Amino acid sequence: ALPLAVAAAAAAFAIVPAQQTMRTKGVDGFSARIAVQRGGQIQWLSSTQELHAQDRVQLELNDPLGGWVAVLLETEAGEVSVLYAPEELGEFGPGVHRLKDSFVLDDAGGRERLHIVSSEVRFAAKSLQAELQKASKRGFNHGWLPGAGVRHLSFEWVKVIP
Repeated sequence: ALPLAVAAAAAAFAIVPAQQTMRTKGVDGFSARIAVQRGGQIQWLSSTQELHAQDRVQLELNDPLGGWVAVLLETEAGEVSVLYAPEELGEFGPGVHRLKDSFVLDDAGGRERLHIVSSEVRFAAKSLQAELQKASKRGFNHGWLPGAGVRHLSFEWVKVIP
């Protein structure tokens, strides 16, 4: 598991409607799915499904070119965490890959955005983190995209505290 704050309180997450859930930049066919484990059962996340504190999340990527991958989590408050860095994951070949580790959702309220970036050239996730933190100072709807030569996906959800 990754070093994310583990939630003690029960929180629910509402997923933004499908047309707003995933943004892509780059190659056709670059996509991702999110598997959610709760109570011993694993389901693929849909745009109408709620997420809860303590849900374990795992990503599956489909990258027709392969390469180096980083995953970053951005909060509405402007915090940006590197969940997976290219040096941790290693280089992927073309095709479908389930990331080896999973992470547990915390209980902080507000919107979050998960960024998945892939490139055929190794890059520093810390540089992307710094760019994203700078963009976040303009507000959550800043429209940040990484530079040329990379593929990018983002998933967004709103955490609702019941």
